[in-house]
Amino acid sequence: MGDARRARRVWRVIWVALGAWILGLLAAPILLALPVPDPSASPSDPSRPHFPKPPSLDSNVEFWKQIYSRYTTAEYVFHDREDLLVVYGVLDLRGRFGDRLPGGRLIEQEKERARQRYADLLRRVAAKISDPASLDDEERRICELFSCQGDPTIYLEAISRIRAQLGQKDRFLAGIVRAGAYLQQITQILREHGLPTELAVMPLVESSFETRAVSKAKAVGIWQFTRDTARAFMRVSRGVDERLDPIRSTVAAAELLKKNHQVLGNWPLAVTAYNHGREGLLAAKRAVGSDDIEVILQNYRGRGFGFASRNFYAEFLAALEVTTEYGWHLVDHDAEDHRPGSPPPRPASRQRFASSTGPRAAVAAEPTRAARYHRVKGRESLWSIARAYRVSLESLRAENRLGRTGTIYPGQVLKIPRAP
Repeated sequence: MGDARRARRVWRVIWVALGAWILGLLAAPILLALPVPDPSASPSDPSRPHFPKPPSLDSNVEFWKQIYSRYTTAEYVFHDREDLLVVYGVLDLRGRFGDRLPGGRLIEQEKERARQRYADLLRRVAAKISDPASLDDEERRICELFSCQGDPTIYLEAISRIRAQLGQKDRFLAGIVRAGAYLQQITQILREHGLPTELAVMPLVESSFETRAVSKAKAVGIWQFTRDTARAFMRVSRGVDERLDPIRSTVAAAELLKKNHQVLGNWPLAVTAYNHGREGLLAAKRAVGSDDIEVILQNYRGRGFGFASRNFYAEFLAALEVTTEYGWHLVDHDAEDHRPGSPPPRPASRQRFASSTGPRAAVAAEPTRAARYHRVKGRESLWSIARAYRVSLESLRAENRLGRTGTIYPGQVLKIPRAP
């Protein structure tokens, strides 16, 4: 009897161990796909000379880092529109509605109540600031956000600058996971255009790598191209919208960013122009007499250069820092310079990616042959392109998801399969 009991215990241990082993096999691909937070990573990377962080942007970058890594899409952060680190408080919708959030109308009502509460606090501080001892605890907290300066107009003017920003932590992390499907191809395309590979984080800021994302301005895809801008680089029609293709839209984004840099002269302006437009940044340069992003942000008040445009570069820098802390290492150490027009780095890259063996561990990517792309010219056919690259017609169709009756058109970008 004792032997039978011992035998059952042995088999139970074996089955538990076997189950754990199978579960580990199933979970491994998911765990490898997730980013590994790196708490000891330096937030400011001196190896990014193309994307400097002026001291005046420190507070803005820190604010957006908090939005991307601390607050979720169930939380609204109420802050000052100009001084982003003046944070009045956080509206947590889960505390009001639980995990099932209501529709937009009820949320807007809650936001308006919170905004009125902070506006009333500012009015009360303005009325009592001549006698600071009369402030209650909540009023004193608001007062200290402005160093308790004695001028009541400071608090009254701040009322019109109250702004609510939705947190992005869960959306940002989901974007990091989705990026795994495209990141290698995106960084390769950026290298082929002679661009800094750090630009690969821009879809996180724009769309969280949602391929079918559509903005209020009707911008579409992971790179959020508007219809008018996209038509200079891609086919956008009632039947075909290449903005939805993450690879073809990346080629278009690389061409647009390259042109921005050539015209504007530096990467902070080229990145900002992705949001505000190249002509808008040229107007800003002329207005302030400088191509320094810090000078432009401090002095330019041009039409349309609003909150989104003024913060786009800070959001980009924040995304770079947060993704670095999660294990992304996008600086291409093979490339001494990324001047557009210079020869792209060799494809056998030493770009580092996070390893699953620990927060500081990183592995060198295996040398791979560069992905190839071809923009279709006037009278080319699939057969002539396949022959030119010495690949089969069937593999070219399969690589680009073209059926036997699939047609191509001038300007279309085709991915060329690797030759056998």
